[in-house]
Amino acid sequence: MKYDTPFDAPDFLILAHALDGYFKRFINGQDGKDTQQYKHGIDKLLKRFSKVDAVRQCRIDSEALRDSRDKYSHLLPDGDNNAPKAVKGPELYWLTAKCKVLLSCCILDMLDLSIDEINECSKNSPISLIVNSIPLEFKV
Repeated sequence: MKYDTPFDAPDFLILAHALDGYFKRFINGQDGKDTQQYKHGIDKLLKRFSKVDAVRQCRIDSEALRDSRDKYSHLLPDGDNNAPKAVKGPELYWLTAKCKVLLSCCILDMLDLSIDEINECSKNSPISLIVNSIPLEFKV
């Protein structure tokens, strides 16, 4: 995967909102709590898949994900204080790739695969290709 492929913020938004939809539809409330804030939902997804090697290697920043979703959903200008950790350019591209990995785990989870089975499916798959393509500077 290279950053020079056609890519724009709507590509990111589709995945960011799909993660929110998955969480709210299938995960929210399982712990007895109604989680409404986007970041908290993402944090719960990250915790749920914390033993999936691909997710752990991506090192998704839930604040950057939330702020970027807010920035592009609400068309906030660059430097807006309401989205201080929003990313753009190559960072947004790689955040989108990380979201693809997390959403893939959500889909496999819906198929009732265990964490071990998700790890096995991820090996030598497009998921591992994405994870292995992420430059070190974007795995922070």
